[in-house]
Amino acid sequence: MLSSFQPSNENMSGKNSVPAVVDGPNFREIRGKTRYWNGKGGDQKWSNSLNWSGQSVPEATDFVIFNGSCVKNVVVDIHAEIKGLIIAADYIGCLSGWNDLIVAENVLIQGGIFEVSLLCGGDLTIANGTLKTCFSTQGNLTISGGKVIWDSGEVSGNTILKGGLLKFNSNYTRYYSFKGDFIRAGGKIEGTPIFRFDGNKPQLFSAGIEEMNLLDLYNTSQLNLQGNVKIESFFFNTGTLEITRAGTLDLEEVNCFSNTGTLIEKGKIIRRVEGKPVRHKKADDLSTFEMPVTNENFALKVLDCDQTAEKSLAAIS
Repeated sequence: MLSSFQPSNENMSGKNSVPAVVDGPNFREIRGKTRYWNGKGGDQKWSNSLNWSGQSVPEATDFVIFNGSCVKNVVVDIHAEIKGLIIAADYIGCLSGWNDLIVAENVLIQGGIFEVSLLCGGDLTIANGTLKTCFSTQGNLTISGGKVIWDSGEVSGNTILKGGLLKFNSNYTRYYSFKGDFIRAGGKIEGTPIFRFDGNKPQLFSAGIEEMNLLDLYNTSQLNLQGNVKIESFFFNTGTLEITRAGTLDLEEVNCFSNTGTLIEKGKIIRRVEGKPVRHKKADDLSTFEMPVTNENFALKVLDCDQTAEKSLAAIS
């Protein structure tokens, strides 16, 4: 699980290194190697040792590099755990498969096509290429180029969008959870996602100069909102949500509004048009909204929507 990772700021140059890793109350040292994909095994399987430099399948202490020396496709046919990953700009192949790829530290994607479910224990940086999968990272997520089609996941660090395309594959069985800041400084966004902010320290949601449309917004943290954000369905706030002077929160079209926390309106909140009919959401309508067991309270809050909608909507009408 991600919670067992030990993220670090160690670079991913591909050189062998000797990092310190926590082992109970003491420290132990492990020495990792760098494995290059060479595709000499006659197939595309990750599990085939002949496809790797040194004729050894990467282990949990190894760095893995894909580059232009072999652009053959890869099928991740086993549960794979490695230490770090680089996909270089001159790699034009595709990583696919039905197993998770767990990377204990940093991931850098500069090229290729990545279609494997990814769990990252450090920073995930996407400079180019195509990433089409679900992924989560305990570090920062930085997108400066390429095409990212994100199915679902969680970012424990900050999310920084500088360039490229970020497309959210959204429906009521997929959502995106942020424990740090979400900052849009550039790039293009497609899709109407479900956002959840639930960090344990103040967070920033900066939507950028263009309006961002969300299907739902759930906040349990101390969140400052900058830019223009429109909510199309559900709005739930149990934390402190401040609309900054440069921010607008459009709630005119919400189906269900619940605020048991604090709303601070320094900017602008667009409320429902008076007399507009309220479209109630029943528990049956949400039967396909699947939440992890650890988010039980969050799910219960959603299912309680019908009971709180009428009273809550009165507060913003």
